[in-house]
Amino acid sequence: MNQKAKKVLRGTFHMYLIWTIWYLGFCLLAIFGVAVFAANPNGEWEWSLLQGAMQANRIYMLVLGILSMGGLLTYYVSNGITRRDYFSGVAAAAMLLSVFLVIVTGLLHGAERMLFGWGLSEESLGLTFVMAFFQLIVFYFVGWLISAGFYLFHWLIGLAFIGIGIVIISIFDYVWGHIGQQQFDFLPVTDISPAVGIVISLLLSLGLISVMRSLTKRAVVKP
Repeated sequence: MNQKAKKVLRGTFHMYLIWTIWYLGFCLLAIFGVAVFAANPNGEWEWSLLQGAMQANRIYMLVLGILSMGGLLTYYVSNGITRRDYFSGVAAAAMLLSVFLVIVTGLLHGAERMLFGWGLSEESLGLTFVMAFFQLIVFYFVGWLISAGFYLFHWLIGLAFIGIGIVIISIFDYVWGHIGQQQFDFLPVTDISPAVGIVISLLLSLGLISVMRSLTKRAVVKP
């Protein structure tokens, strides 16, 4: 990664980090609010902080991905940044932010276990956070893909990109079964091994990265 790409990485990550601090504040308030209403008659929570954070994080990364085209591309290219450096810096910032959110989610889960005494077992905890990392990457790049579809093509083609994004997310959730939010209800429930889940997640991530590199390579900057 050259100096210009690193500049994009620093600038984009700094912007995302500021947004994320605000997001985390509102997210925690919302999660606690939902958890209170989700308590059963005995006063016990039926919805954990970990579940709430993971569901909110994926939507947040999807939104960030959608915002990564258009104005951000125009800003960097207009300031002498090549499309390659724009892509490299923004993609690296997304991955770095995914790591940051996974760490924050882990800290929330640790606090939840200390305060309330429940949470995932140590055996499934590591796998859950591996899944969470890939989930954030996939959701970010799906959002970026959808945004690119509308930015580069006719809005009807953009709608097709939304359909493609839904399929990609559904495949990811199906692979991870009960850990994800499975969408392919018509398919039989299968017990896919964690190793296979990681490999498929990696392939989905690399495929999305390759497609986005191709789409941004010759993107026309609109005034």
